[in-house]
Amino acid sequence: MIKLFPGIKTEIEQLSLQQQTMYGNNFKNFIGHCIADIIVLLICLLGGLNLLIKGAMYFLPEATPPQRILDNLVRFLSGIYFSLGFLMGWVVFNLAEVNNLIYFIGIVVIFSGLGRLYSRIKVGSAGKYFDFIMMFEIILGISIMVLQYFR
Repeated sequence: MIKLFPGIKTEIEQLSLQQQTMYGNNFKNFIGHCIADIIVLLICLLGGLNLLIKGAMYFLPEATPPQRILDNLVRFLSGIYFSLGFLMGWVVFNLAEVNNLIYFIGIVVIFSGLGRLYSRIKVGSAGKYFDFIMMFEIILGISIMVLQYFR
């Protein structure tokens, strides 16, 4: 069998040893951080792209005339949401060097869930799926901050 990338296993083992050295006994914490951050990365990239493509008119009744300002704001915020996915990608690959930034990322994730909670309070529930996502975002943000604290 021909190895396409003969040195990659060695590099991964070295990286693993470096991470274990940096995290000491908290290597499982490092893996937990990676998993939580990858979940946020996927949510941001996929959710942001979805909203960028759809825009505001997708969510309004068909008879509604074009809402240019609303669509502009939705796509603007979707671009920020989408770009946060790239920030999370950078964080995942540089987790050993990133310290207090992780707390701010946790706060951003918590506030995304709190935004859904505020919407639920103001206009009512959007359904069980969105209530689940709201709780998931709040718990995910808290877990990111707790993992960072015990790092």
